[in-house]
Amino acid sequence: MPRGPKASNGTLREESAAAAAAPAGIQLSELRSQHFSTAFNRRVNNMDRDGDGLVDVNELKDHLRDEHRAHQSAKQMKILVVVMFITLLASIGATCGTTYAMVAYLKCL
Repeated sequence: MPRGPKASNGTLREESAAAAAAPAGIQLSELRSQHFSTAFNRRVNNMDRDGDGLVDVNELKDHLRDEHRAHQSAKQMKILVVVMFITLLASIGATCGTTYAMVAYLKCL
């Protein structure tokens, strides 16, 4: 049996015609379930940007891009918090050292 969407007579095969007639996306009703958390269902609803009840390739791509950006932003925020904590410790150390030096200097007078 030859492969491809067209039969030998040039018409579309039945399975190709059915696939062409099917909506190009994932039905949201298929993704929603009682077994998933409400947070998951909320994320699925957010994927459907145009509100047609289907998640198409562009909406999925946009959602994945947004998720990646959010992940990168969270990663950068964690690095920033660590750097700020190290800066705080260095500042406290410098303050304590300066205070100790001043007390030792004043004792000598």
